[in-house]
Amino acid sequence: MVVCLALVGLKTALADDAVQDDIKPVASYPQIHFGMQSTYVGDKHPSFADPYSGPSSLFSNNESGYTFTGTVFVGFRPWKGTEIWVDPETASGIPFSGLLGVAGVYNGEAQKAAFTSPIVYTGRAFLRQTFGFGGEQVTPDLEYNTFGDTVDSHRFVLTGGIFSITDIFDRNSFAHDPKKDFLNWSIMDWGAWDMPSDARGYARGLVGELYWDDWALRLSRSMLPIESNGLDLTTNLLQSYGDTAEIQHDYSLFGNGGKIRFMAFRNQAAFGNYSDALNYAQAYGVIPDLGNIRTSQVKYGFGLSLEQYLTKEVGLFARLSWNNGATEGYSFTDIDNSISGGVSINGKLWNRSGDTIGIGFASNGISSSNQAYLTAGGSDFFCGDGNLSYQRENIAEIYYSAQVTPFLWLTGDFQRIANPCYNSDRGPVNVYSLRAHIEF
Repeated sequence: MVVCLALVGLKTALADDAVQDDIKPVASYPQIHFGMQSTYVGDKHPSFADPYSGPSSLFSNNESGYTFTGTVFVGFRPWKGTEIWVDPETASGIPFSGLLGVAGVYNGEAQKAAFTSPIVYTGRAFLRQTFGFGGEQVTPDLEYNTFGDTVDSHRFVLTGGIFSITDIFDRNSFAHDPKKDFLNWSIMDWGAWDMPSDARGYARGLVGELYWDDWALRLSRSMLPIESNGLDLTTNLLQSYGDTAEIQHDYSLFGNGGKIRFMAFRNQAAFGNYSDALNYAQAYGVIPDLGNIRTSQVKYGFGLSLEQYLTKEVGLFARLSWNNGATEGYSFTDIDNSISGGVSINGKLWNRSGDTIGIGFASNGISSSNQAYLTAGGSDFFCGDGNLSYQRENIAEIYYSAQVTPFLWLTGDFQRIANPCYNSDRGPVNVYSLRAHIEF
């Protein structure tokens, strides 16, 4: 019926010379979209200074590791505005020291639920419903899981199911995708945002987004792990959950585009509290352990993100993030405050428009109660050297990404991590990485 009506309308328009120039093709439904990506990252660090170590320390001798992921993006659009996406994924990897010993983790493709043999799982399975309210036609800034069509600049988007929270929040143009740009966790996202996710980096929940020209507002509620940094998620969104809000403004400065984002989050779950762990250890004469005192508590914080083009080829980015630092890192990493920034340079400047140079830095810190806990011999998921001579963890990263073919990128990356896990007695650590990424 829809096809017949479209043909009748088209025939009528062709018969009228006055409106021939206004004819637009009529979209047909349903529609199916397929895409894929695969990313391999090889990592190596040489030996570094290590006067002592603990249960969550980075191994100080030479280490090599890798990560591999492969994703198929399958989209189905039964009618305008409705999209269903299912992304089967396979992954394997061997991280340094079981992914322990640094707060700003060096490989954004690394998972806490790593396997040496590839496993297959559902990375994403969600419904996206877009309600258009008019305005201009614009193209969303999504890179994956998109049909690539224009949408109304006034719209409301509802997403529910399994997804990565960073697919929707904090989509910085220059530092966000470890498959193509920076690899370090505290450079590619807000370091102090204890983002809701399982051990593979995926969340289950509901997100609403309101777009109105150059403004956007996003609100979400997502499940948190049943156990700290675990794979299984709770299903009671009234008892254990993560709430996130973000407001974004697009603007132009001296004719060059920019975006600013402010984020606030509030997580509620059975967290381990650093002060409670210290009090328990003192009362019973044991080493402090967060596992002894987990009770329902609230963790909250905020993030500020800026991206600014200086020219069409050069862009700057910066992030600031903070959380209250009373409880453990539950689903992201052990960072209570962080500042990061850098520059991204497109290869068009040297006639290589598919290439990119990135230079970034991050400085990560922890609260005083977290410091006291680590000094007393306690361990978080990532950090725990048995002692602590506190200094901020400072990270510098530089990469060159070369587009070899229309679908293949090769990247060389170097990171220098000073005071790994905030301990000036250990390190610095140099990390060398090679990345291969294919995308169709």
